[in-house]
Amino acid sequence: MAGDKVTIDSAGVEVNEIRLANSAPRNCDGAGRPLQPYLLKNYILGPGEILLMSDYSPESFDARYFGPLEATAIESVLKPLLTWN
Repeated sequence: MAGDKVTIDSAGVEVNEIRLANSAPRNCDGAGRPLQPYLLKNYILGPGEILLMSDYSPESFDARYFGPLEATAIESVLKPLLTWN
């Protein structure tokens, strides 16, 4: 949220100096395509900016690859109909 300090580096994502679990960026996706992390150092989120991150999946394609977004970029919320392990 606005005012949060964000760092994204090769070790993972840090928000307000707390490293997020499962946040280390991967070198490639499941198909072997290269992934490039979005590097930030002590970036302060501005009004209306958000950082979208998975809180459980190290394989999620999230802010570690595309950085902060404007909250207005969110068009809807998806709810799973069927999940499996």
